[in-house]
Amino acid sequence: MLLRTHPLVVLSIVLALAGCGGRSSAHDAVEAPPLPDRGDDEEDDDLVALEHEETRAFVRSEVLALSHGVTALRAPARVAFRDGAIAELGTPVPGRVSEVHVRVGDEVAAGAPLVTLRSPDAAATRAQLAAARTALANALAEARRSADMLERGVGTERERRAADLHVAELEIELARARTAVSIVGRGAGGEVVLRAPIAGTILSRRAAIGMAVEPGGEALLEIGDPHGIGVVAEVFDRDAAMVRVGASAEIALPSIDSPLRGRVTHVAPVVSAGMRTVPVRIELESVPSLLRPGLFGRASISLVDEGLVLPASAVLVRDGQRTAVYVDEGDGRFRRRDVVVGPSIDGRVQVLAGLREGERVVVEGALLLDGAADLML
Repeated sequence: MLLRTHPLVVLSIVLALAGCGGRSSAHDAVEAPPLPDRGDDEEDDDLVALEHEETRAFVRSEVLALSHGVTALRAPARVAFRDGAIAELGTPVPGRVSEVHVRVGDEVAAGAPLVTLRSPDAAATRAQLAAARTALANALAEARRSADMLERGVGTERERRAADLHVAELEIELARARTAVSIVGRGAGGEVVLRAPIAGTILSRRAAIGMAVEPGGEALLEIGDPHGIGVVAEVFDRDAAMVRVGASAEIALPSIDSPLRGRVTHVAPVVSAGMRTVPVRIELESVPSLLRPGLFGRASISLVDEGLVLPASAVLVRDGQRTAVYVDEGDGRFRRRDVVVGPSIDGRVQVLAGLREGERVVVEGALLLDGAADLML
């Protein structure tokens, strides 16, 4: 957010507030300080000279030094399952639900039966497997007979090769039938038992007895691993570059009394098209029993400041895009300097280019020196 304020307006507000603290008199009245003198050199537009002490009192500067502190980046967050901790169960064949073995909230082990179907297609698939086994057994017997006849001089090489080729074709057919049956799963006839792919909790159940189901349709059940719950923070794309894997984080949720602690485990390499945010996954140190996927809160991710850092109030925005500060040269002389800074976090910005350690920079009152600029908040 940009705040554009004329210096005379700022001075008027400051002086008005100062005069409210006690009784007014002719002796105690404070006169508005004169405007900054731009100097006689019209070509040096970057230099501002404050000739009067009254005006200098409203400008404060500090020596720029390296910072090694820690700030917090705040972002909206939601509780979600990590990758691989949630599974949706569908049907591999068309059929009809004959039995549902679980309810929402049930804990299930991997491989536990969840839904039983009746499917004519499953019966046909298993029958094809049985037929393929029988056909291959007969073809193998025929191939052995052809080889035996050739050795005795009764058969021909052509017959033996034809028998071997038929065996190879039936072996391929048997492998295909076995793959089809493996998709259907264990069972007999037209019965298909859908089993849990992972251990976890039944989060939702759509399956009902008598329901017709088709492959590729809506999931019949949803299972989540309670130990795989974490937090996803939505960090603005301009701030994502500052987040590092391993950084500590705190998450505040309205339904949880105390903040949750964790560490950043992954920073997504993509930006969401709508919100222009980068998902940052946070793994929690402990998962309370009240934590549920879908809860919303706020995450505070620790960022380490390593470099030159200024208060955001020291940075001015010119022409809507250029950022600048005023360097204190002493004796009431201040020179504007274009700088490159990072995003504002907790009222502080990191200086990326344009300043050196040890230079004295105006941190309060910069707007008094440049009425044509906007203050970066």
